[in-house]
Amino acid sequence: MNARARFIALFTAGIVSVFGTRVSLLAIPWLVLVTTGSATKMGIVAGTETLPYLLSGVLAAPLADRFGIRRTTIATDAVSALAMAGITAAPHLGFGWLLALVAIAGAMRGLGDRVKNVMLRPLAEEAGIKLIRVTSAYEGLSRTATLLGSAAGGLLIAWLGPLGAVWVDAASFAACALVAL
Repeated sequence: MNARARFIALFTAGIVSVFGTRVSLLAIPWLVLVTTGSATKMGIVAGTETLPYLLSGVLAAPLADRFGIRRTTIATDAVSALAMAGITAAPHLGFGWLLALVAIAGAMRGLGDRVKNVMLRPLAEEAGIKLIRVTSAYEGLSRTATLLGSAAGGLLIAWLGPLGAVWVDAASFAACALVAL
């Protein structure tokens, strides 16, 4: 695959990943509310996903330096897909397992979203694309994905139910991992 195609694949995976992260930030707490009926547990799950997402971003650059940017982005998307798939079974496993899987998913999403951002610069340079164009397009599309991801999460929940929405999210992360290969 040439440099431009690799860049486009990673760029697309980054936007899909941001979109999927926003879907999960809505779908997983909703799943907890529907399955437990507890708004308190819903809030705990939302915090358990968000806090690792925010904190793990600090580790993105050191992990990418140690293991390689490409390998790190593939691993974070693959583990995110597995964690999301596990979350669909978690209501039957218990609340503790759900919290663990949600924390893993949140941490992987934080790492993955940041590593993809770091990876864009060298690929853009290799493809001969000006960085200013990449930055503005990526930021604009990321913000659009953030805005539309929550709305899409609500629609997916309405159409497929909360489990279906989480499954779609798992599939999106698996697709991101495959695109980065």
